[in-house]
Amino acid sequence: MTDRPHTFTVQSSDNRRLAVALVADESVFGVELDDEHLTVRTSQFADFTRAAPRIAKAEGITLQELLPTDESLESVFSYLVKR
Repeated sequence: MTDRPHTFTVQSSDNRRLAVALVADESVFGVELDDEHLTVRTSQFADFTRAAPRIAKAEGITLQELLPTDESLESVFSYLVKR
């Protein structure tokens, strides 16, 4: 189910700069930045997980955490029911 919307929590050495760089990538359709974390929304799971480290490296940013936040069985079931 990699073609459904996914949300990732990202922690890096420079979340603000990474948010700007990621939002320019076609696999990303939304970013949200708070005091501690960057939240990224994508509907292209594989493309995003390949692009994020490449983009961070190109920007000189260290990725510390890149976690999908909606991989539970409950979230998948909820998505399927809403379809």
